Amino acid sequence: ACITFGTNFAALTESPGALALPPYSLSALLIGVTFLSDGISGLVGSPLGGWVSDIASAKHPSVPEARLVHNTLCTLVAMPAGLLMFGWSLQHGAHLALIIVAQVLIGWACALCLAGVFGFLTTMKQTAAAAAAAMVQTLMFVSAGILIIVSSVVARAVGYGAWFSALGGLQLLAAAAAYLQIKRRLAAYAANIDSSSSSRCGVGAESPPGPGVHSLTA
Repeated sequence: ACITFGTNFAALTESPGALALPPYSLSALLIGVTFLSDGISGLVGSPLGGWVSDIASAKHPSVPEARLVHNTLCTLVAMPAGLLMFGWSLQHGAHLALIIVAQVLIGWACALCLAGVFGFLTTMKQTAAAAAAAMVQTLMFVSAGILIIVSSVVARAVGYGAWFSALGGLQLLAAAAAYLQIKRRLAAYAANIDSSSSSRCGVGAESPPGPGVHSLTA
């Protein structure tokens, strides 16, 4: 969540400087309008993220991490793709529509991820959900601040394409690690269920006790 939120803010803060220069030469008003793409995608992504998180939780109620499985997968695919498109579109002065599409992917993936994370926190920390959410938000904004500062230097040194490719790779690694961990947790739970079912079937298949056992019981 921290990396996803931070990279989203890094993209948002880098776009005004790039869009104010040729070949775009947008006014401050039009640059502000382009920010709507991130906001609207978040407006769609947040309820969608909550919905798919609830569906996964209902399917695996005994595994709290299940809330994150679909959200993490979507973030794993959409966030790196959006960052790559955003960086290289700015680098080569591509059509403005490509930059807006990239911002939509980034904002949508971020909103989807955060909906799952906060749903998971509420499940795990029911008596301290507000404190847990506050801690995560603090870390998110610290991450965003660091990445904004670093982006302002590195993007101008190596170019938008290379920098946002690096951020996309970081996002890919973080999301892939999280997704694999969640899948392992689900697989372990499924294995435990199968083992328990097999044990119950084995007990049921045993031969009934002999007469001596009955007499002892009586």
